[in-house]
Amino acid sequence: MYIDTVTGDYPLTVDAIKERFPATLFAHPFQPPEGFAEVVQTPHPEWNPVIERVVESEPDLIDGVWYRTWSIEKIYSTAAQEAAAIAEHEAKTLADWRQSASCTPFQGRMALSDAGLLTQVQAIVDAADEKTKVAWEYALEWKRTSPMIVALAAALIMTDTQVDDLFKAAQQIEA
Repeated sequence: MYIDTVTGDYPLTVDAIKERFPATLFAHPFQPPEGFAEVVQTPHPEWNPVIERVVESEPDLIDGVWYRTWSIEKIYSTAAQEAAAIAEHEAKTLADWRQSASCTPFQGRMALSDAGLLTQVQAIVDAADEKTKVAWEYALEWKRTSPMIVALAAALIMTDTQVDDLFKAAQQIEA
């Protein structure tokens, strides 16, 4: 991108500059005519996209070089609105994670063992229905939202957070 250093017009593309000078033959690679300067691209600043947006500002001239600049704007006008947006985002992120989270039976059993729950879970499975027994024994992966996991968590009287923590621990275990 380029800036017209006389008028401050920005952003300008190479084509836009060439249109202003229809009778001029430009060198290759493109060199802007006098009065125009390339604007050095800069990365976005860090921001929280849940409650903020990044907006391009006017370029800054620093030591003879034009730099692209950014400003961060709040999306919401009150702290309560921000808190609600963050809470909604976190809830969606957690729900999405729960839908996709899985571990191998080995990882799951090791996490249960590390938590001191494997013997108790094995007793629950032994007393469970046929489908739960088959899933416990033969599943290639355990999904966080599977009926077997939901049933075992209910039998253990575990909170969703406790089950999440077990799955996260299981996912860290290597064979």
